[in-house]
Amino acid sequence: MEEKGLELGKRTTVDVAVGDTRIKLGQGGYAGCALASAVLGEGTYTCDAKGNVTFKWVRSLEYKDNAWKTGDPASLISTISLADASVGPVKPEETPETLWGKDIPEPQEAFEANKFDMRRVVLSHHQMRRGRAPANGEK
Repeated sequence: MEEKGLELGKRTTVDVAVGDTRIKLGQGGYAGCALASAVLGEGTYTCDAKGNVTFKWVRSLEYKDNAWKTGDPASLISTISLADASVGPVKPEETPETLWGKDIPEPQEAFEANKFDMRRVVLSHHQMRRGRAPANGEK
């Protein structure tokens, strides 16, 4: 998994792409996901030594009828294997706009109203560095 750039550690966050789903495997077991169909999820994950990840999604939002609305966490992906050929890192240039389109607004108010820990949608840790000098050889 290291050769794929998907190595998990206690102080790392890994951004994973699986089909049209983007998943953040964060510190302390935090998980967040964004789908191309403008669905978001938040919860926790566990990962075994073989890279099998199991999710427990707690909250979900979906954009429909021109608004962010509460979704069904049970509809989100339940497991992935980091070793699977279909799993890879999120491209550094990928943004919510490139995933689901320009006409869908950021869901900050819906995050707050639905008690999400997430405050904005960030698909890749490279987006966090926007406007700052690259770190550790990033381009």
